[in-house]
Amino acid sequence: MRVKSILAATGLALAGLTVCGGPASADPVSLTLRYQCQFPLLGPQLVTVSMKSDVPKQAEVGSFLPPIVVDAVAQVGAKSAQGLREVGTVTLEGTAGAKATVAAPQGDVEVKVPTTLEKTELPASGGFAVNAHGKSPAIKFSKPGTAKINVGDLLLTLTPRLSDGTLSGLDTFESECTVEPGQDPTLATVQIGGGGGGTGSHHDYDVKGTSLIKAAGGNLPITGAAQADLDAAGAFTAALALDQTKGTFKVFGFLPVEATVRPEAQDKATGTLKGGALTGRVSILTRLSSFTLFGLPLGGGDKCQTTTPSEVTLTSEGAFDAAAGGRIKGGYDLAALKDCGPLTGLLGSSITGPGNTLDLQLTPKAK
Repeated sequence: MRVKSILAATGLALAGLTVCGGPASADPVSLTLRYQCQFPLLGPQLVTVSMKSDVPKQAEVGSFLPPIVVDAVAQVGAKSAQGLREVGTVTLEGTAGAKATVAAPQGDVEVKVPTTLEKTELPASGGFAVNAHGKSPAIKFSKPGTAKINVGDLLLTLTPRLSDGTLSGLDTFESECTVEPGQDPTLATVQIGGGGGGTGSHHDYDVKGTSLIKAAGGNLPITGAAQADLDAAGAFTAALALDQTKGTFKVFGFLPVEATVRPEAQDKATGTLKGGALTGRVSILTRLSSFTLFGLPLGGGDKCQTTTPSEVTLTSEGAFDAAAGGRIKGGYDLAALKDCGPLTGLLGSSITGPGNTLDLQLTPKAK
């Protein structure tokens, strides 16, 4: 009942969104919510509403999300139906004003959209279903990120009629319906990638994660920061500053050597973020200031480093939201070491080589 308005709301709700038409592929979505609705004489009554639609999982900044067509079925309980029959009601019709919140990158917007309910004949006994159908306008997002379409409360204006078409003793009445707590109200989630026609954005992140050094069989903790700029087309650049860290690796397969490592980005990370999918690359030179075994120095120094920087590939794990951050994985090779002292070759053979990985979480910095 409310669904039609809800999704109509979706189209109108997005602040800064433009209404227009446009084709796009869509994915089926559905949601069932329980409401407590206030009916005359009966007080609060349970009404269950099931809604189905097709909503694209992805949209681009500056492009149109097409109109969303929603079919909804509200199940009215036997007690409520009996109350209507006792005053001679044969048919029920009316309107619904539904509330929806579209949690979009450009801000949350609450809307209320009127909806006409399908005229319904009451059965001789038991409860009954009321159908509603609606369509939202097409919408256009102005910022990349994640948008959620959340269904809220509704206000029903109902007109029960007698067999001759005149009003029953209840006349036209309003019924306020509130969503029962403890339910997920999200009808659909849309990932909004950079596209044409929006403005760029800047994002500062804390970086935390690990790097697996395959040859050494050890994990290196990673912390740092990233300052990223995303343009309207979805291209990004990010200045990456990683902290000095320490890890313990096995030499000869059993000797625990502790290494002090300083990864240095040689340029800005570059790539694209579209539809929640991030891909990119960055060049990182690995410096190793010390190697120790049981506290005894084995090598390292100011000049100890890999002979060439590592080209690190970056991909998001799951959807990446520029505003909320996300998880990024990467892979890289470690080149041979140089200038690490007499044991350079031995130390290098224990940690360098292909098959190394990164697993990082980017979290927006607190403002």
